[in-house]
Amino acid sequence: EMKFTNYSYQLTLAASHRQKEKRYWENKLGGNPVKSIFNYDKLKADGTEPQYDSCKFSIKGDLLSRIKNLSKENDHTLFIIFYAAVSHILYRYSANTNPDVVIGTTIFKKNTEAGLINTVLALRNTIDESKGIKDLLMQSRQTVVDAIENQNFPFPVLVDQLKIDILEDEYPLFEVMLILENIQARDFLNDIPYRILFAFNRKEDSI
Repeated sequence: EMKFTNYSYQLTLAASHRQKEKRYWENKLGGNPVKSIFNYDKLKADGTEPQYDSCKFSIKGDLLSRIKNLSKENDHTLFIIFYAAVSHILYRYSANTNPDVVIGTTIFKKNTEAGLINTVLALRNTIDESKGIKDLLMQSRQTVVDAIENQNFPFPVLVDQLKIDILEDEYPLFEVMLILENIQARDFLNDIPYRILFAFNRKEDSI
């Protein structure tokens, strides 16, 4: 009887946590947010969008040192710095006048051992130009922490409950993705039809 009582208590806790996760994502992603994407430089002759290409770059020297100091050599903090930076870039250079920026990312490697419900997460930041970069970093950190804490609510169920329109060959909520390959698995991107990927890789003398 004691074992059954404990089991029932665990089921109650699990159901309560699932409801908490559901409420978090409904609040975070409600309102049918506009997808964040860069403007195209040019279209094909038939008016369709161009094929994307890849561009490699390295962060070295003084900038690398400053980023390392800011992150305190912690890869999770480094990811938050890049998340804040990419959010700000998308806000600045896209045609979207909405201050909400939604970026996709994968879950962290330590969570990939077994029983995965989701492998990707939607991160939503609201950019406030009246605030500085420190505020954006703090907001980005909270967004990432909360997303990880609530990562086990089924994404397809959420999309259905939010009544998000899904076009063919598109992924709901985001088209831009961000990963730090030192702590995130690139394989989880294989089934995601993203349009732009920011993939960072920290090495000893460069990123």
